[in-house]
Amino acid sequence: MEKPLPKPSDEGYIEARLLEALAEARLAVEFLERGFTRDAAGMAFHAWKALLAALLKLELETLKALARSEEEKRWLESKAVPRVPTTKMKELSRLLEEAGHEGIPFVTASP
Repeated sequence: MEKPLPKPSDEGYIEARLLEALAEARLAVEFLERGFTRDAAGMAFHAWKALLAALLKLELETLKALARSEEEKRWLESKAVPRVPTTKMKELSRLLEEAGHEGIPFVTASP
């Protein structure tokens, strides 16, 4: 039975999201090998989103230092890390690049 993700404030959150990313990526490859391209694309997207969540949590203090306002800092902690909103993935990727993770916006923006 599947366990729920730890809370973003918990110590194991980053590890859980990385394991989720690996599992989703593995499923994407398996689906692709079977010819299920639409399912593979969905799994690849979920894997990327989980990886972004792990990176966001890992770099949260750096990202908060880059934030322009207190409201943006609160949003990063309360919304960006736990949810990684699809509509904000490009902007979050850009912030991660500013924090030193090169190439993240390029992959996020790829069709």
